Amino acid sequence: MPEPAFPNRAVMLDIVRLPERHDYYRSLLPMFEEWGFNTLHLHFTDDPGCLIEFPSHPELATEHAYPADEMRAFVDEAHAHGLDVVPELETFGHTEFITDTQKYCHLKEIDETGGRFRGMCVFEQEAKDLLADLLRDVADIFRPRIIHAGLDEVNFGWHDTTKKLLETRPRNELFADHVVWCHDVIAGLGARMGMWDDGPVADKEGVIARRIPKDTIIFVCMYDADCEPGVLDFYLDRGLEVWAVPSIQRAGNAVMSNRESLSSLRRASGYALQRRESAPPRGRVTGVDACVWCPYRYVPGTIEYPLAVAGRLFSSDELVPDDFAAGFAKFMWGLRSAAARKVGRAVEALYEAAPSRDEHHRFLYGHTCFKPAETFCREDRRVCRERLATVEDAGRALAGAVGAAKRNADRLRDLVTAAKYLRAVYRFGAGAQAGRREFRGVQRAMQGAWGRTRFREGRHYFGKSAMPPAERDYDDIMPQVNRLASE
Repeated sequence: MPEPAFPNRAVMLDIVRLPERHDYYRSLLPMFEEWGFNTLHLHFTDDPGCLIEFPSHPELATEHAYPADEMRAFVDEAHAHGLDVVPELETFGHTEFITDTQKYCHLKEIDETGGRFRGMCVFEQEAKDLLADLLRDVADIFRPRIIHAGLDEVNFGWHDTTKKLLETRPRNELFADHVVWCHDVIAGLGARMGMWDDGPVADKEGVIARRIPKDTIIFVCMYDADCEPGVLDFYLDRGLEVWAVPSIQRAGNAVMSNRESLSSLRRASGYALQRRESAPPRGRVTGVDACVWCPYRYVPGTIEYPLAVAGRLFSSDELVPDDFAAGFAKFMWGLRSAAARKVGRAVEALYEAAPSRDEHHRFLYGHTCFKPAETFCREDRRVCRERLATVEDAGRALAGAVGAAKRNADRLRDLVTAAKYLRAVYRFGAGAQAGRREFRGVQRAMQGAWGRTRFREGRHYFGKSAMPPAERDYDDIMPQVNRLASE
């Protein structure tokens, strides 16, 4: 057998925003092993919550959090499936799970410009002590070789302490100070630090990049269908180790992965292949990491096929073969060869026909999520008519195979649900104005899919009318289905 294309073949699961039941994540582990992954990147803290009960700070845990011993057992189970676990603790931005508590609210960087992102004033000793406690807990629970420190999408400069520091030192120097501090704490715990790429790249003077310790691993986001390799080279030219990070599910998706997601996987992994061999002092790409940002995934069984594609791309120097989807249908649902070929074609067609988030909003709302003025036009109507036929054919093929599935029929049924939803969206956009009865059927099917893996109670219930403001940007499908089902 040839060596895998990359020594580090990772999948990232966002388990904190709209979390699933814990047994669902365990059910994914043997699949990850089968598809060639050897690393699980676990994103368990973010603005909305913290999904681990830290022994040093149990007050930070939010509902459905893992007790420390349960997470240790999960890590052991992942190891048994050949998966190294990379825990990600947010240590600068995305820290409202800390600063939204009464105990630590005084550490919040309140953005006076009204921007999307926040931060924590990490220059206060109290914040450093807290983060050091949490990192020690992470090291104890996960026993990791890599701890991902986040450090992405940070907006800071409004806390009184930060304002005072900025009177004498520039922002990039303060950011670099914190990067080095995080690195030193993590190194002292016997692990390497990982971090996201956006902060140093945005620093036009290059101060942050120059000060990043050389054993840091940079996770470079390459989510777009037309992503380019320049950001990889930015870090490689500075002698750093890099993992390329495409995404199968993110803010640009709606309901499920689409052609742009699959293009991101192919292009990012291709650029990474070209950069895995290099001589010092230039750095190397040593890994690829497929992100599943959970809030933008509404039907759970839609992630397996693109993850299988990612695993193959990360393991091989070649693109996936033409019969890959048929092989996936055989493995995933136990279908016989003829049925697997038919269903494989339907699976490929469904992902190819799935909309981007902007398309989805235009077809249903008449405008994109960031442009309230109406943008829907006759070209959108044509696209809807064209994709409608594809989605209907794919949906019939998938529904016809559910009874023949020897395993994972519930996950196949999820794809049927996704096809039903897309059919209703495209009928609506094509001018057929899919009516209340059709959306009621979609509503029941999507709620059923939600209930199979996620919690029905608590603030995370999908479609709840009173979502916190910070979460409304990704709670935008089920409320619309509810509205259309009741009109």
